[in-house]
Amino acid sequence: MGEIIDEEVSVDLAYDCKSKTASPWLVKWRGRTYKIDKIGLHHQVWDGKTLFHYFSVCAQETFFKLSFNTVNLHWRLDEISTR
Repeated sequence: MGEIIDEEVSVDLAYDCKSKTASPWLVKWRGRTYKIDKIGLHHQVWDGKTLFHYFSVCAQETFFKLSFNTVNLHWRLDEISTR
């Protein structure tokens, strides 16, 4: 299990019109930029009237659990772990 962070982060998102998929590809946190190498799990959860998208991603040896709030359009870094 990783370290709980629960902080807002900046995320750059890529959209592919052919496959109709949107995926995070950069995470900016605490003055560093992490290029996402691999996207693992992606799932959606409703919390009341708010839909959240959760992504588990890997940037080199660092794993991030990100959440995207579809109401306020904010990204959060929920958890981080390293190998």
